[in-house]
Amino acid sequence: PESATHGGRSSARATAAANAASRGANAVSRARCARGGARRGGGAVVRGMASSSSSSSGKMSSLTAMCEEFRDKFDVEYVTASEVLKRVRDGGDGVKGRALALVDVRGEEERETSRLPNAMSVEEYEAKRDSMGAHDCVCYCTIGYRSGAFAEKLAKSASTRDDNVDVKYYNLYGSILAWTHAGGELVDANGEPTKRVHTFGKQWDCAAEGYESVYFKHPMAKGFGQMLRGWFGRKK
Repeated sequence: PESATHGGRSSARATAAANAASRGANAVSRARCARGGARRGGGAVVRGMASSSSSSSGKMSSLTAMCEEFRDKFDVEYVTASEVLKRVRDGGDGVKGRALALVDVRGEEERETSRLPNAMSVEEYEAKRDSMGAHDCVCYCTIGYRSGAFAEKLAKSASTRDDNVDVKYYNLYGSILAWTHAGGELVDANGEPTKRVHTFGKQWDCAAEGYESVYFKHPMAKGFGQMLRGWFGRKK
């Protein structure tokens, strides 16, 4: 009986430890807003679609928390996804007929997964900028860090240019992930509607309910490569 009691206590302790470990793993998963099973293919990981409103709400909270960490890092104005979406649905023109330019500053592989409708790459925008007349340029990336840096760079460069082009630069708060939570549509490389979105890395897997997330297995390596292209010129 003593041996049986000892074995029962050991079993209970093992069960409790397993449950605690499970709860800890789930907490980490929630903190990094990584839901669903992962399927690996090529250089990216594909995660299943979010399936509950509570999951979507939690991801939006996590996204906001991450955005607030660097909000004041860049000297640039912010605009929300809801504000941009309303303007797009109203036809794109803003106050006094100013046109709207959406600029996707992410890498090619990310843009090919999906982008905001009618968004341009950095290269496309830079080629068209001077011929667009008065317009508002809204930059976006995954959550807004890269686009914040780029919008700030454009704004500073514009202040030293003598070309009389009337442009205002903005950073899309929460970027493409906030766009999914605002109900905005995404399109693939062929311009067709899609529910896939590239989140760059697992820790930024915060897309809204109903979206399939794709991210790089080694995001730091990709980020370093993009930084080098920024220093020495982007690929054409």
